Amino acid sequence: MKKLVYKVLFLLIAINLVSSCKTLANRENFVVYENSDALVKFAEKQISTIDCEEFYKRTKQPEKFLLIDVRELAEYKKDAIGNAVLIPRGTLEFRIESEKFFGKIGMPVPKKDTPIYIYCEKGTRGTLACFSLKQLGYTKVVHIKNGIFEMRTRFPELIIVPEIIE
Repeated sequence: MKKLVYKVLFLLIAINLVSSCKTLANRENFVVYENSDALVKFAEKQISTIDCEEFYKRTKQPEKFLLIDVRELAEYKKDAIGNAVLIPRGTLEFRIESEKFFGKIGMPVPKKDTPIYIYCEKGTRGTLACFSLKQLGYTKVVHIKNGIFEMRTRFPELIIVPEIIE
């Protein structure tokens, strides 16, 4: 009988611990998305987005900004929007605050209120990159809708073949 009481007590404690873990996850607003498309759709609602024409207009303004290309190096080597800094999507969260990284390219680490424009090839990686930076506290992050794919045809004068410093 004593063994049965201990087993029941152990089972109740285990159930309580599992329930506590679920509650903790809910308190931290941990969300599981059905698939990557659902995650991107959620992120799109949380970020600021402009089209290529609006970005082109902003390049003519005196305000300074940081332009980040979140594509991979092989894509960047083919073409990029002039003055873009390559920070591939997979390293963005680590490099955005890295004095070593920005020092190598002769730029200061961006402040949390620095205007930052982000693009990729067509938009998905750029969306997620903006969402991540917003979660890190950057307040002026803007996604360029349809990325360099649309920029090539609409504003080819902004496109360059970048000089690669490795």
